[in-house]
Amino acid sequence: MLDVLAAPGAELIAITVSWSPSRHPRRRPRDLVRVAPDGALWRSVLYEADDDGEFWFHLFASGLHNASRDLDPLLRLVADWATSDVILTSRDLDWLYHPYDGGADVIAPSALERDTLANRFADWLPRNPAGI
Repeated sequence: MLDVLAAPGAELIAITVSWSPSRHPRRRPRDLVRVAPDGALWRSVLYEADDDGEFWFHLFASGLHNASRDLDPLLRLVADWATSDVILTSRDLDWLYHPYDGGADVIAPSALERDTLANRFADWLPRNPAGI
């Protein structure tokens, strides 16, 4: 799928996350730093504030290439539930690829490209009527 969204070897941006109870980011887990090493803090987002306090997402951007040596270790962490909330995108941010342990979500640049991907990868789509 990624080879359809980006040419093999193309530069990608990997967004990874750390969580904390404050606006001050915690370091990303060691395994995540190993597979996406040059993560620069991009932004912090307040996810939830309630009587128990705050819960923050800290988003880090790393440069990777669309190559198995770069992506396989990161995708393996996702598949093994060792990390979550990973987003891959092109340098121009015209699509988003969100892998998770059972598949991936794609936000395509247009409805036409979304439909083209859905037809091309129809065997990968859920079989239930809702499509989820």
